Amino acid sequence: METVKNAAETLPNPPAVRDRHDAVSDDGRNGRGAGAVAVMPRTAISGLVPQTLDDVYRLATAIAKSGLAPQAMKTPEQITVAILTGLELGLKPMFALNKIAVVNGRPTLWGDGIPALLWSRGFDIREWFDGEDIAMCEVTRPNGVKVVRSFTVDDAKAAGLWGKQGPWKQYPKRMLSMRARAFAARDGAADVLGGLYIADEVIEGGSLSEGNSEPFKRKSSAAAKRDGTDAKFNELRGQIANCSDPSELLMLRENNRDADGNPWDGMPMRWNEMLEDDFRLRASDIGLDLEGVE
Repeated sequence: METVKNAAETLPNPPAVRDRHDAVSDDGRNGRGAGAVAVMPRTAISGLVPQTLDDVYRLATAIAKSGLAPQAMKTPEQITVAILTGLELGLKPMFALNKIAVVNGRPTLWGDGIPALLWSRGFDIREWFDGEDIAMCEVTRPNGVKVVRSFTVDDAKAAGLWGKQGPWKQYPKRMLSMRARAFAARDGAADVLGGLYIADEVIEGGSLSEGNSEPFKRKSSAAAKRDGTDAKFNELRGQIANCSDPSELLMLRENNRDADGNPWDGMPMRWNEMLEDDFRLRASDIGLDLEGVE
């Protein structure tokens, strides 16, 4: 009984809590002689941040087994690297998994993660268009120093991006803004980004090849289950379901084309159809116009 008493005394200012019958005493008066019932405080997981490398690996293992890790992060070791990269940037693990993309074995940051990262560090970021053809981005450091960068239609044409199938064709202005944002953030907040490139420009600019996986030949569902392709299939379905940005969804599909240009690289025909159905349903949910998308 002493142990119970000591444990109760450690609760921070526990309120007197009555049971649902108001603890009526023998003499009919509430509360006296009945013994109040103490309710232990509830706990909740909120923004879980691992404290040791072992914690990170255990979390990475759970995520890998769930089948909901990003496509290029197939093993606990790869997920561990992504989580550690995010922690160095000040990102919590699950946010890091959504905003860090592994391109050809190197971690990069999706462009829509930049504002969240900079605002959390006391920076300000402002974006606008100068006319129709020039996207502008201004990054203001906590000490007030401003860095302004631009990206123009002529820049996009010179890089072979303007009119390219995918996000550049569907959302050209947004892509101009994302590229201006990347330049301004890398120049004005290099200490925050830690040298990370922006995934959008790395993939589209061709400085690294797209994706990490060797292409699969079309196969039967049975063969795909035997060789583990079903794991990739589940990963892709999870990624599609988690996409909230139209450009990310289009890029996910574009990055998983086979040698003949068909989407969802290496999947058996029925699985391919299921992925395509998932893709179109998700596109409808987030307002992505698929007209002209091959």
